[in-house]
Amino acid sequence: MKVVRSLKAPPGAAAKQIIEKVKRFEMPITGVMFHAESDWPIVFAEGKGAVLTDLEGNEYIDFNGGFGSASTGYCHPKVVEHVKEQVEKLTMAGGRLLHPVRAELAEKIVRISPGGLGKKVLIANTGTEAVEIAIKLSHASSGKPELIAFQGGFHGRFHGAMALSSNRTVKRGYYPWMPSVIHVPYAQCFRCMFGKEYPGCDLQCLKYVEHVISDPGSGASDIAAVFVEPIQGFEGFAVVPPNEFMPTLRKICDEHDVLLVADEVYTGFGRTGKWFACQHHDVVPDIITSGKGAASGLPFSCVIALDHVVEKLNEKGVVHSATFLANPISCAAAIGTLKAIEEENLLEHCVKVGDALLKGLKDWFEDNRFKGEVRGRGLFLGVEFVEDLKTKKPDRELPAKISKESIKRGLFVEVGGRYRNCLRITPPLVITMDQIHESLGILDEAAKAI
Repeated sequence: MKVVRSLKAPPGAAAKQIIEKVKRFEMPITGVMFHAESDWPIVFAEGKGAVLTDLEGNEYIDFNGGFGSASTGYCHPKVVEHVKEQVEKLTMAGGRLLHPVRAELAEKIVRISPGGLGKKVLIANTGTEAVEIAIKLSHASSGKPELIAFQGGFHGRFHGAMALSSNRTVKRGYYPWMPSVIHVPYAQCFRCMFGKEYPGCDLQCLKYVEHVISDPGSGASDIAAVFVEPIQGFEGFAVVPPNEFMPTLRKICDEHDVLLVADEVYTGFGRTGKWFACQHHDVVPDIITSGKGAASGLPFSCVIALDHVVEKLNEKGVVHSATFLANPISCAAAIGTLKAIEEENLLEHCVKVGDALLKGLKDWFEDNRFKGEVRGRGLFLGVEFVEDLKTKKPDRELPAKISKESIKRGLFVEVGGRYRNCLRITPPLVITMDQIHESLGILDEAAKAI
């Protein structure tokens, strides 16, 4: 789909009414007014594939992808077909009630996730909810109180997930949060906390993790689990650790009887070119949380646990349930999504277009003499800007200007990262090579405009 380049400046009369209504009736703490109060106030009306359309009829190639949730794009025919069919049959049978699509989806998730068939899945609604459940499973199955999480990590905004997340902005005003979480440095090689360079660092970050777990004077007492993003997302953005990182972390956890929990809410279900990012390194976590892209934008998440974890839960007689677990509509959307990914070879497509986009972004970055780092895997990419490479002082102004100019030209790309100095790039997996090339052209125009 070709983007209409002569965009009409929003908002029109209809968009103004919607913005005023939302401003009057919704809590602003969600950030819902962020774009509405910008100098290009967007109200989206529809979407097809990797393109969003606003109320003025302007079309935008979407580099946000519903924060990575719109894996098959917007209104994919296979997903729409499955949802429509399910809506006419059964719309609610959650909690402990059985229905056919629940069983079909549970089997499919177990079969495509790491670790063979020796595991089980719990189907929920949001990524944060999945993390909260994983916290409960970690504590209950191990009988231990403490958790390790990584600096720069993001796991959600509910009580426990918020405690695992490291950014103070996420936590501000919501104390007290869950205790007994220890944060350790991630393998963020561009900003190594130990002042070293890979590969000469000998993965000092993981040596520190082992120190925290094993040294009786580290301040830790009894570690239940390590929570880790195989590729750091929201706070990073798209920080890819060295290849040895996940296998070595798995080994450390095994040696010290600590559960490894992989938070794949962002990276799961195809975002990096494999069903799960852990599969790039043949790592099998004890617990995986995932969601976002599994149902193409409908509320969905899941927790996958190896049998040894599930058996401990059964032995202890613990229970977890909720009204909307495994909702039939969301399950149907997930089945349609996974079928579309398989039938259209979107994992292979993700690698192909992702490699092209990563190369194009690096060329664009170099041609414009920007400073920072372009990184990522598959269609999970980040562009970080700094003022100089020695101090790595974040450059917040430049990505904000590029985002603003890009949106005006028909490319919806947002700013993120812990310092808000990154471009976040997670387009739908169905984005075409032509759309990739056009997006790079828009970025080039935006760079020249500033």
